Amino acid sequence: MDIVEKTQNIVNNVTIPDWSIGKIVIYGFSGLSLILFIISSWMAPNPSSSNYLIYELVKQSSFVYFSIQMIGMCYMYELDFMPKSQGLVIIPFVCFVVYMLTLTMGYTMTSSTCEKPKREVSIINSFQPVLGLIVSYILATKVSLIRQGFYDLTGGNHNDLSYYSAIGFWMSASIWPFLTSAYFTIKKSACNTNHEIKVSKVGKNKPTDQII
Repeated sequence: MDIVEKTQNIVNNVTIPDWSIGKIVIYGFSGLSLILFIISSWMAPNPSSSNYLIYELVKQSSFVYFSIQMIGMCYMYELDFMPKSQGLVIIPFVCFVVYMLTLTMGYTMTSSTCEKPKREVSIINSFQPVLGLIVSYILATKVSLIRQGFYDLTGGNHNDLSYYSAIGFWMSASIWPFLTSAYFTIKKSACNTNHEIKVSKVGKNKPTDQII
């Protein structure tokens, strides 16, 4: 066996770590989302502040992305306690937490500014981000085109890391328009009071002899 063949055998037997820049970016973004969630939760401003909505958007979207990545890790490492379908974990868990966060947002907003807040407005409109999460999950799992960019980031082939990253990205992105809509709807409608307008007949004034 000559030197060339020996060199080729050595190269073939070397195990290259399964890492790429794309995977480092995905893992790094997962860590960043956790940091953003902690900061936005810890430093949340007063509900009357103009920055309150921004903090809520960052908090909820970062929570959604990080949670889905952690759920995806459980499936990637094939943990025995996880259900066979990831949808049975992602949809109930993420939707429930986001609904409670939005409901808490509405309660906090109205408690400090409304004399008699309409709680039903917050309860109903807190479903808006949940609707966005469900729609974006269906699109992200059924439409491969919107996942392709994440596959390209890690080499172009289908892999679980990119798959869950795509789901997390699109579900967290849906938080921004739907939570914004819920925020302004609650702010506009939850403090309004319905006053009954009573209409009564006005009696005719009797003519008098008074001269003006």
